[in-house]
Amino acid sequence: MQRSDRERYSYDTHDALQGRPWVHRVFGHIFRGPNAQHGEDLFFRTVAERASASHTLELGCGNGGVAERLVNETDATVLATDISTRQIKQAQARAVKGRLEFRELNAEDPISGQYDLIYGRGVLHHVNFRPVLERLASENLNKGGAMVFREPLGANIMGALYRSISKDDHTEDERPISRADLRWFKQTFNGFWFYPYGLMSLPLGAISSPLFKNPDNPLTKLGHQLDDRVLRHIDVVRPLFRAAVLVIDPS
Repeated sequence: MQRSDRERYSYDTHDALQGRPWVHRVFGHIFRGPNAQHGEDLFFRTVAERASASHTLELGCGNGGVAERLVNETDATVLATDISTRQIKQAQARAVKGRLEFRELNAEDPISGQYDLIYGRGVLHHVNFRPVLERLASENLNKGGAMVFREPLGANIMGALYRSISKDDHTEDERPISRADLRWFKQTFNGFWFYPYGLMSLPLGAISSPLFKNPDNPLTKLGHQLDDRVLRHIDVVRPLFRAAVLVIDPS
């Protein structure tokens, strides 16, 4: 069974991947605190700013929530794709004729059409993304177009621990973005930049989870502030954060 087949099988048959992993329930402030929310907001804002009047492709759309929001808040036309038959069936209820189409598709297979914007949330680490991105850039991305992704980073120690203790909540082939991958992005694509989030906010979010009901509390706010300061002053630690918004935008 090939990697893509294993991914499809996992998402079509494994109920844990459809729900909320136990780590998210026990240490939810890591994923719902102000720093995590900042990262998610930045991802959507970065996509939305480039989506106006665009023909847009989403890879790994899941249940279609991001694509639906994008269509509601911009005038983009979106083709949202996913390898999972189950996810696409769930997403079809969000379809909007002439604006938002959902289609089952393996990102590693050739894709028809030209797009002004290609984006995905948590999809690259499920595929052999280097040849995929090179093909998309050369065959599917319009001149002046952009690609935006939100991905986990592999060098974060707590992120590695999280993946090791919650293997049932992940597919066996997941490979977070490594420091070598970040160098590859920079060497391969003009206009590449990335914004990481989740460093000190991880341990402080874990500590705050059993102490506070509200994920927006003094500890998580402190983590967000510390992460912001680190980003501003210590450039070398950027690959050590939990996740990042990755942007390829030559314009």
